[in-house]
Amino acid sequence: MPKLGLTKMRKWLFVALALPLVLPGVASAQAAPGLTLPDGAECVGEAVPAMGDHCFRPQDMPIGPMYVVWQGKVIGLEYFFAPSLMGRVEIPTPAGPVTFFQLENLDIFGQKVDHISVNYIYPGVGGFEDGIYAVHLWFITPEERYQIVFPQAVPSPVATTAPITPWDAIKVTDVIPAMGEHWIVPGGWPWGPTYMMYNRKLIGVEFEFNHDVMRGSKMVTPEGELFIYDLGLIQVGHTLDHMNIEYLPSGHEGMGFWHFAIHMYNITPQERGQVLPGG
Repeated sequence: MPKLGLTKMRKWLFVALALPLVLPGVASAQAAPGLTLPDGAECVGEAVPAMGDHCFRPQDMPIGPMYVVWQGKVIGLEYFFAPSLMGRVEIPTPAGPVTFFQLENLDIFGQKVDHISVNYIYPGVGGFEDGIYAVHLWFITPEERYQIVFPQAVPSPVATTAPITPWDAIKVTDVIPAMGEHWIVPGGWPWGPTYMMYNRKLIGVEFEFNHDVMRGSKMVTPEGELFIYDLGLIQVGHTLDHMNIEYLPSGHEGMGFWHFAIHMYNITPQERGQVLPGG
């Protein structure tokens, strides 16, 4: 990506993402009170070590949110994704049509996210023979998580990224509609974090990944073998409003290979509609 390279094609992609969005002023999200389970939520299975109980509303599945609960407190959210669950988007560009897939506006409810973790499970559960992905957004630290069910002696893992702020980053693009300027930390490209800034304010953070940066392990279950690929723990430390997940089967210039992109925003989808060049 020269300028670490958001190209014209990628800019067209972002313009297309901006088109459905509308209006008024941009403001940073304020941390909301702790989440409570919604009416109609059901809890299933036993508590999972380092995670807790899993609860969900049937009408929200298979995407989610699934609420992760421990000792009566919601400590995280889980969303499931796969290309087959995503909406297909095709847009014309000067270089020809570009196709990608996305899930939009997955609610994070104004919670402060300490870190995220991403897994790929193959073969997938719930009828997803080609595998299913899960992203966990954790409101507590890894150390707190690893007190759940595990004996005290079990050490917690270390996050795979250092606590980075946008002030460590350098600007690599001008304002992209609905996304803002892109700033990256030297050495973090291409996977992230990429910070999205507008009018000198942080409006979101982005991470990208594919299987090349995931670690694999095998699990034997009564139903057979599962292979679980893990992205590790990624520190976030921001109060967030919503999340978009995109799958780019052919990548884009500068990342000309398939990958997923996870965009997490601390402004609303409507506020993102006012994020425009010259705004």
